[in-house]
Formats: sequence, C-alpha cells, structure tokens
Amino acid sequence: MSVSQRTGGRTDNPVFDIDGANGVDASDMVEDSSGNSFAAGGQRFLLGLPASSNFLSNKQYTPGTDGGSEIHTRDIEDLGGIETGRLSWQELR
Repeated sequence: MSVSQRTGGRTDNPVFDIDGANGVDASDMVEDSSGNSFAAGGQRFLLGLPASSNFLSNKQYTPGTDGGSEIHTRDIEDLGGIETGRLSWQELR
C-alpha cells in the first residue's frame, strides 16, 4: 500500500511496477471504468496474508503466510538522490 505523505490519500504518480516492465513510469497508471487514469495505491497479494516487507534499493520483498518459500518481489519507485530513501513503518500495539 502506498499513500501520499502530505494528504494520506492516493499518490499523484505511480509507485509500483503494475505492468511488470521492470521499472516504474507513466505506463503503470491504471484506469477506472470511466477511463480516468490514476496511480494504484496497492496490488493484489496471492501468497496468503502478507508479512512485513523489506526494501532494498528500488525493490520490495514480501513473504506470505501460505506456507511456501516464495517471496513476492516487485519494483517500486526509485526516488533517486543521496538524501532520499524508503520510508516505512509498523503499527505498535
């Protein structure tokens, strides 16, 4: 799942490699039934329930709870620059 840090809503630009072309660009926008384009806020996960993700460079690695050894890997937006990085958090109870 991805949200805008400013608004908590959907991001303006794509952050996931939706089309599987090994990179994140304008072709990763999706359309609704009315033909409006927007950036997806997440993707369907098919390996049971997703466990905590780990990030390395512009890749996200997420294991599932389905009992298999497969780890879901996907490209994410490369923010570039020296002073940028991936920000993630976990809910504490």
